[in-house]
Amino acid sequence: MTPSNPSSVPASPLGGLRLIVPPDVGPSTPRLFRVRAKGFRPRRRGFGTLRPRRRVRATLKFESLEHRRLLSLSSAGSPSAVNAPAVSSSVDLRPLRLVAPDRADWGEEVTVSGAVVNQGGEPVSDEFLGEIRLVYSVEPTRPANRAARFEGRPNAPALRSRPFPASRAPSATVAATPTRTVTLGTVAFARPPASNQVVAFEQTLRLPGRPPEDFDSSRPIRLALVVDPNDRVAEFDETNQSVRSAPLKVGPVERGAPASLEFFADKTQASWGDEIAVSAKVANLGSERTPAGRARVVLTPVSVAPGGGWDVTLADVNIPALEPNMVVTVESRFSLPKPIPLAFAGHSLFQITLLLDADYQVSAWRPASAVADTGRNAATLRIEAPADAVPTLPVRPNLAVTQLNTPAGRLVWGDPLPIGVVVTNMGTTPTPATTARYELTDEAATNQGTLVLGQTEIPRLEPGQTARVTHQAMLPYRIPTTGLTPSQPAAARLLAIVDPEGRLDETSETDNALLSEPFTIQPVFRPVTPPRPAPRR
Repeated sequence: MTPSNPSSVPASPLGGLRLIVPPDVGPSTPRLFRVRAKGFRPRRRGFGTLRPRRRVRATLKFESLEHRRLLSLSSAGSPSAVNAPAVSSSVDLRPLRLVAPDRADWGEEVTVSGAVVNQGGEPVSDEFLGEIRLVYSVEPTRPANRAARFEGRPNAPALRSRPFPASRAPSATVAATPTRTVTLGTVAFARPPASNQVVAFEQTLRLPGRPPEDFDSSRPIRLALVVDPNDRVAEFDETNQSVRSAPLKVGPVERGAPASLEFFADKTQASWGDEIAVSAKVANLGSERTPAGRARVVLTPVSVAPGGGWDVTLADVNIPALEPNMVVTVESRFSLPKPIPLAFAGHSLFQITLLLDADYQVSAWRPASAVADTGRNAATLRIEAPADAVPTLPVRPNLAVTQLNTPAGRLVWGDPLPIGVVVTNMGTTPTPATTARYELTDEAATNQGTLVLGQTEIPRLEPGQTARVTHQAMLPYRIPTTGLTPSQPAAARLLAIVDPEGRLDETSETDNALLSEPFTIQPVFRPVTPPRPAPRR
């Protein structure tokens, strides 16, 4: 029998202690009672009689399916029930799911999606935020008791922590898997959900440039969504505001191997300004899925390797996502430039080449030049120019990178790298909007290949006009060609290139790139746990 009035509860035989039960607890209410009274050890005085050794305060925790109540046991004073805090709102936000990719590497962008529901009876009156956090587990540690005893005294030993032995499970007083969190970004819910309404979202975030110092690669790592972390919305239940994704494997990610199997052009001889159609068969020769991307169709003289500064981009071709061993056929139709590009004056034999992964999604490594294979990714084209078609100099723009900042301070692989450039139109005609690309090369700039760090948009510039642009890049944690992090200091330079794909016909192409001063990138510091001393004998 459960009494309805707390004051009518009879005295407990435990030495005068009284048990306080809330009025709303009924016989069918699921409950769990746990007594936490340190030092409470009953002693037998006689048959059927228990007496506490000393009077202590004990806490009785009541947990139900809907809410929680804290009850108290006191050996002195009148009994009083501990009532639950009053609920000021029936709004209850709860994240339903968080979907993240199963693999990614440090410093890469990941796209996550999820949904939040308002399972309360009232609508949310104001917009709120959600935080996406990186959650990882660390090894449980225990304090060095000897150092703790001498803490605060002169010449006290340093207070250090040492890990638990692998063969000994941690006690119940120490968390078995302590976690750490890193905030990656926020999601703004501008349209507050009504009662029982579900709001979906999709967000692109970037993982930290390198793993935290206490990160253990053998333990799982997840992404978590925390709804309303700043408590802007008064909710009925504050204990259901987070949800975690499936485990995320952090490491080098293989993104397939796209390759061109066949390439054809409908003409072998044309004139400047003619229309040409090309078709290609593109396959994924790797064992992983290739993301959707963009390919470029470029024109270069046959004596020059494509993929360099002589490229003139004729068209872009969209390549869909490819599963392993999947083959697709893509087509494009475009017109040859007219008038003749200044760099092509005096040439009549050219090659049209299909360059895949133009956005460097599969690999950030850009080789110094591409390989043109006629019939597979290239086709030969003869373009005869009229005798009177002589390029003229004064009617072209001329973009030049006039300033590139040099990184200052200590840099480590995986650190953010702010970049700023100044681009000037030194020509006589306006330039349309274009891009500037930033690459990382070695100290000697031997043109063996570069790492693409990103690109920014350059607005339209009138003759003599200057644009100052900045870009927040990030140094890679691993070198794409090896998949390893350098273990020794490396000397490097920044390379800024304006109009890197050769879409503008300029007076001069030699001032489109600028190298920075050399700087040093330090290796990543990895703390080493010293071995435990051998036991004394």
